[in-house]
Amino acid sequence: MTKPVTAERSSSSTPPTTETKKKRRGYRGLIILLVLLCLTFAALSGWLWYQNQSPKKVLPVASRTHTVREQQLQDSLSAGSNMLVLYDSIFGKSISVGDTLFINRDSMLVDGSGMVLRADSCYHGPALFITPTVKKIALHNLVFENFDLAVLCASKFFQFQNVRFVNCRVPVQYQFLFQNNQYITGKINDSVFLQTDSLVQ
Repeated sequence: MTKPVTAERSSSSTPPTTETKKKRRGYRGLIILLVLLCLTFAALSGWLWYQNQSPKKVLPVASRTHTVREQQLQDSLSAGSNMLVLYDSIFGKSISVGDTLFINRDSMLVDGSGMVLRADSCYHGPALFITPTVKKIALHNLVFENFDLAVLCASKFFQFQNVRFVNCRVPVQYQFLFQNNQYITGKINDSVFLQTDSLVQ
């Protein structure tokens, strides 16, 4: 009578020892730690991306409202006849300028009657901008005071008569405008003739 053959138990079926249990726990801890680090890195990356994509908060800037006489002067420069006389009874003897005054007319004569255009303490732009659309412009009997730049001119014909600049860093700046992406040939000559009074007030 033959004995039944019994399969020998493989070494893998042997009950796990305490060392293999410790190794498995170590691997599990390492895997959990790696997963937590990956999640933390992903969350941090998402937060940084959101901070860059979200619109920045812009602090509101208090806008300056034009004074009545300043707005009245701008309206008079924009409309009406080609000759503007700034009478004391209408505009007063001086106007505080806190924004650029524009002249867009084809031709214009502005007689200031001795009026003083004085820069507002918080304003650093030009007092007057004469645009390229102006073909002829003449300023008479005006005083510009405390401007960083008094007159910015892009007109081809610009005339002064009895105009004073008091404490203005740049009295007049001429601006050349050329067509985009074209070659320019020419020269600039110092052909400006000024006559100044010898009396300093």
